Amino acid sequence: MEKVVELRSLVEIHDSLLSRLRKTEGGPEMVLKTLPTLSKKILGLSRGRMYIIGGRTSQGKTTLALQMAMDLAKQGKRVYFLSFEMDDEELMLRMLANMCEIDANDIRMNVSLYDSSTSKIRNYFETGDFPLLLTYNIGITIDELNALIMDLPAPDVVIVDYIQAIRKIDLDKMTTMNNYIMDFRRLCIENNFCGILVSQINRSAMDASEKKPAIWQLKGSGTLEEHADMVLLTHWDYFYTNQNDKKKFTVCIAKNRQGGTGIVDIEYYPEFYKFKDSGEKIDVEEAEKFEAVRMAKSIFGGNICDE
Repeated sequence: MEKVVELRSLVEIHDSLLSRLRKTEGGPEMVLKTLPTLSKKILGLSRGRMYIIGGRTSQGKTTLALQMAMDLAKQGKRVYFLSFEMDDEELMLRMLANMCEIDANDIRMNVSLYDSSTSKIRNYFETGDFPLLLTYNIGITIDELNALIMDLPAPDVVIVDYIQAIRKIDLDKMTTMNNYIMDFRRLCIENNFCGILVSQINRSAMDASEKKPAIWQLKGSGTLEEHADMVLLTHWDYFYTNQNDKKKFTVCIAKNRQGGTGIVDIEYYPEFYKFKDSGEKIDVEEAEKFEAVRMAKSIFGGNICDE
């Protein structure tokens, strides 16, 4: 059956846009309350869009994705966190460390000392007010992912950690990954959920003189960059030097179809697998962009909305 092309008039497009914008007029539907500066910079997360969190090994990409999942679940959003790398018990350990602010290694070695804290978390989970699903090696093919979404209550957010670990079926790995990315984005749109793919950075980038990751270094596929609505790249300078401030961590907004790009500084507490807001700072890029717009208006005059 041939696809029916839907043509919309400018008036229909205008009305549809305004209707959508009015729904988030008081602020984005999905904010990151634990990281308000980052959330403000990216205007929160949106349904029907695909986000990439990329980073080198041990650069906090899974920690950031898991904290986003916990943050949104605490707000009542239904989140599916699909891990292809670490099992659900390791993810739970990281959650306990994050929520209780207890060193994860202390929990591993002396769990009985923290019975009171872990019991409180268990009771909280038991209330059902924390709609987060953790899975291990489920959804590792696009058919499995689609079946999961169809069989369970509709998710608000789906996080896949990580895209390079998907299972090759009968095609080569690159083609399989490209198809998974494109189908994942289609599922985001058709099922109206926010999709987040965690991605590795090419290992060769570890030898580069510039340690901050770049969008072209996303491992294995330009399809990630092409189809993503937003790309966030993680960087922890302390990992390379062991001299700078251990807490200093940056998130680079390398691509953003709906807004600005730039750098956001946050604080990293690796022993707790936790990020904290470090306070809003002057964004040089945004300031320069604002000044460029102001100068253009002074040179070329107003616009149709001013008439």
